[in-house]
Order: sequence, then structure tokens, then C-alpha cells
Amino acid sequence: CIRTQPYLKQWYSTYKDSGLEIIGIHAPEFAFEKNPQNVADAAKKAGLNYPIALDNDFSTWNAFGNQYWPSSYLIDKQGNIRRYHGGEGEYKETEQAIRALLTEDGGKVPDGMANVSDNVPITNGQSPETYLGTKRASNYVGSPALTEGAKTFTPGELDRVNAWTLSGDWQVTTEGIIAQKDSVLKFRFAAKEMYFVTANPVDNAKITVTLDGKPISDTGSAGDDVKDSTVTVNQAQLYRLVKFGAFQKDSTVELHVPAGVQLNVFTFGS
Repeated sequence: CIRTQPYLKQWYSTYKDSGLEIIGIHAPEFAFEKNPQNVADAAKKAGLNYPIALDNDFSTWNAFGNQYWPSSYLIDKQGNIRRYHGGEGEYKETEQAIRALLTEDGGKVPDGMANVSDNVPITNGQSPETYLGTKRASNYVGSPALTEGAKTFTPGELDRVNAWTLSGDWQVTTEGIIAQKDSVLKFRFAAKEMYFVTANPVDNAKITVTLDGKPISDTGSAGDDVKDSTVTVNQAQLYRLVKFGAFQKDSTVELHVPAGVQLNVFTFGS
């Protein structure tokens, strides 16, 4: 979960010399996330320097009875689980537990807590994580219905925040949607930041982006992966699409997607 990464990185930097070790367990949501090189590239881009294990068959996930992305487990030197937390939040409590475990047998930790906020970076009313494939899709409007196969779509009316629609030709799968011809996606959302994840089979494909009817770079709210109102998709990963100065309750983004590019999910931050 990208929203937990600042906490993990800061804790690792602050407490690794006191004995803290972090092992990331990567349980993939999509097929392309099973590729070790894709995971390595994403970890490098995110600046994650601790070891990350691939749990492609969910054996570790199932052994722990896990149910959430993300989840954290604090494990002592004897291998006992001393604290569990599912989902985001409780960062301050987790760090306090880390400090307590590290000092349990007379260990030393820095005097102060790590320099990281203990606020959960989610705003009330923020758009939820939105999947585009038939397995977990929600809030789609338009015709025909979102079912598997190649179809020509007619857009529906975005009459509420969180609704999204398609136009042009798309191939729909259980995991996402693949652009074919004249492929456009519109999404009405509420957030400070907006991201999308793609399993991209086309090198250097260029997605053009408008925000509330204007080229996004002209609005001053383009995300870090946008240049000249275009996102260049060159690998399977998360792309930063929109970045407002403050939370926005109602905006609409439109993507013109070249043939072959697959979109899997939109996520949001604040």
C-alpha cells in the first residue's frame, strides 16, 4: 500500500541500528504483479530498501489467515507475533510497540519517535479504490454492461461522484480493461491525489489527460507522472495522475488511451 510506505521507510531508517528488521510480503492482486522484475522495479522506484518476498500463491497470506492489504505483524526474536494490525492507521501505536519490543531485553532506541505523521492520509468523502475488471468492478455506468469480451461502449452520464464510464472499443477482462480503438475513460472523483495501475504490454504508450475539460498540465494539478498533459506508460506499475493542492470534492478526469494499454485500478490519496 503506497500510503504506508512513508511510515515503513522512516521506521526502518530510525530503528534498523536498534535491531528492527522489516520483511515485506508481496501478495499480488493482478497477474502482472507476480513478475519478480515488475516488483523489483516498483520497489526501487518507491525507495524500499528492505527485503520483499513474493507470495504469488498466497501461501503466507493463508498461513497467517490474512484478510487485508496492508497488514502488519510485529514478531519478536523468538518468532512470536506480538502485535497485529489490519488495514491502514494506528501508526503511532505501531511505532510505540516497535520501540517497546526493541528495548525489551535492554536494547537501545533513539530518544524521540520517528519524524513521520501519525495521521491516516485519507479524507472523509474520498473516492474508494476502484477496480475496472469484472471480478471487482464497481460504480461503472454506460452501455453495454461491463462483462468480459470485446465491446464498443457508449458513455453513460456521470451523475454522481465515484461514477466512471467508457467510450470507444475496449477488451474487458476479469482484471482490467484493454484499449482497442478510440478508447476513452471518464471518472468523476473526490480526492487530493489520483493514481492508476496498469499492466502495460505496449512500450512508451502515451495516454492524454484532461481535468474538468482542460488539458491537465494547464490546470496546475498534473500528477508527478504527467508531462504536457500526457502520461507515458512504459512499464507495469502505478502512475501518479492528479495532484491538487488540497482535497477536491468533485472533479472529472478523462483519459484517451492508445490501443493495447490495460488499466486495472484507480486509487486515491490525500
